[in-house]
Amino acid sequence: VLGSVIGFLVDDPQRARVLFTEVANSPRAVAHRQAAMQAFAQTLSAYAHLHHDARGATDPIAPLAASLLIGGTIDAVLNWLDGGIPMPREQLIDDLAALWVITGDGAANRAKARR
Repeated sequence: VLGSVIGFLVDDPQRARVLFTEVANSPRAVAHRQAAMQAFAQTLSAYAHLHHDARGATDPIAPLAASLLIGGTIDAVLNWLDGGIPMPREQLIDDLAALWVITGDGAANRAKARR
């Protein structure tokens, strides 16, 4: 899934720039972007609860980790498009996916330790 999303963004590099940087010029576009990112973070958090068998858990680390992953991934993709992260596209996708898993597992372990 991450590969498809990143592919969508980098197949046309202007797409990522318009979606994540140029919208800052329009308050309406900024509000829409924030709402979309929040919805995506909530979806990711809900999936994480299912994946880690933590249904009903209310630890705030899940939405925190989701926000971190989404915002960090956007920043990393933009940085990669600008040449700041020198690696092939497939390695970028593989490394980001690994970091998503590491972060998700780490967040779940931290939440379990607090229960």
